[in-house]
Amino acid sequence: MNKHTFSRFDEDLDELRRRVVLMGQDVCQQVRDAMRGLVDRDRELVERVILRDKQVNREEIDLDERCVQVIVRHALAASDLRLITTTMQMITDLERVGDEAKKMAKAARQIVAAEPSSVPDFDLRAVAERVASMLERALDAYVRGDITAAPQLAREDKDVDAVTKSVMADLAQTMMASPDKVLRAIDALSIAKAIERVGDHATNVAEYVVFMSRGRDVRHETIEELEKAVRPAE
Repeated sequence: MNKHTFSRFDEDLDELRRRVVLMGQDVCQQVRDAMRGLVDRDRELVERVILRDKQVNREEIDLDERCVQVIVRHALAASDLRLITTTMQMITDLERVGDEAKKMAKAARQIVAAEPSSVPDFDLRAVAERVASMLERALDAYVRGDITAAPQLAREDKDVDAVTKSVMADLAQTMMASPDKVLRAIDALSIAKAIERVGDHATNVAEYVVFMSRGRDVRHETIEELEKAVRPAE
């Protein structure tokens, strides 16, 4: 490709990267807002999270179309084609984070509207903030091309899984002991599961960066294998 074509491709890529990061920041905020709406019993904020999911869906469609346009417009080398197609996978993960935030908000809507006596005790604030932070760091790794973030986030995801499973176990015990709290406990379980899935998507984003850089799909590898995959090439 000549210099002009290279320059145009770089411009297209920079714009695509910018839009992906903005989409990621948006869904991170949705996760935080869903949890804040629950904790503060803010019905209006919860409803805004639910409505914003439509905007995220539109952004996914638009970004996918932009990826296709980049592929059509440029005669891409294999590594560049891998970058664009992997970005499309990343966009799908970000859209699914928006879906999980919507699930959190819908469950929060039920809890906020319920009598406090029917709501079980549970606290997911810290773990929700953690997965939002994980996604932000995964996006930062994407921008910087930092493949070392993947094993770090994979380890954190294990911790997130342990926390959410512990909360789910406590909620299951509450359901057996207090039948009057079953419905809202089911809502709380839904929130915990959604948080767990956001952690999974954050890890996926970081692992896509490894594939972009090394051409190796590490999504189903152990953390030890992942650590080996990101070591500097000898």
